[in-house]
Amino acid sequence: MKSFTLLIAALSLFFSRIEGGDCSAMHVEDKQEHHLGHQKNLCYPLCVTSGTAYTDIDALACAVAFAELYHCSAVLPGEFNSTVTESVRQWDFTFSREFTDECAVFVIVDVSNPAYIPKHIKHGQIAKVFDHHFGFEDYWNSTGNIEAVGACATLIFELFKDTTPSKTTANLLYTAILANTLNFRANVTTPRDIAAFEKLKDFIELPETWIRDYYTEVELQVLKHFDLAVKNDTKILGNGWAIAQIELYDPSLLLKDAKFLESLEDCMKEYSDWLLTMPSISEGKITS
Repeated sequence: MKSFTLLIAALSLFFSRIEGGDCSAMHVEDKQEHHLGHQKNLCYPLCVTSGTAYTDIDALACAVAFAELYHCSAVLPGEFNSTVTESVRQWDFTFSREFTDECAVFVIVDVSNPAYIPKHIKHGQIAKVFDHHFGFEDYWNSTGNIEAVGACATLIFELFKDTTPSKTTANLLYTAILANTLNFRANVTTPRDIAAFEKLKDFIELPETWIRDYYTEVELQVLKHFDLAVKNDTKILGNGWAIAQIELYDPSLLLKDAKFLESLEDCMKEYSDWLLTMPSISEGKITS
């Protein structure tokens, strides 16, 4: 138990140093044999994971990228929502749905609300929390790296520094930043998101029409399985409000569809207070 506690402390120190720009926290020549959680003298493998409610493109990109950078396991218990399109699901990445006994130390990405973190993970097992959603900064204290950026993918890409991501990882991070900033039209977009997105262009392998292709596919999935799309992108706030979001390239016709409005009421009937936001990517505005 003493060595486990020391490992958590060492990992926390490691992250505090690399976040401050101190790359000496891990020497490049040692990286192959001394990955986080896999040091020769330690027996507590590191796993990266996200929320249990669902896995969106940001959570997927962050977990896959972090696992690639630190050669650890990615475990994503939440089902994919509509932001992870069928095309994206065909890309060459790996993760697990189930936790194994080998997972003992955890990094959490794209979620900081304890209610959505897998229940079996104890607070003391968490080395770091990367997120861009606010509200739980005091709860995590120094363990939390919760920053005002448009996408958690931006925070994870910044960890790469001079390391080149694989094509798949670059594609995922690029798409996650695109999706979470609503093509840079959301008010949460920051210069850091834009800088990360531009730098990722050097590593991606995507068609020139990817932005439109991606959002068109998201829209088709939403319209095909609307109730599931809403369910898999709904967060419950601390005050009990249910906030759902579906991103569409052009939601104008949907809003005039009586069947859609009836389906929406049916989907949200279990909540006394709820709100649906529908970002229009083509118009750059959000309807609620």
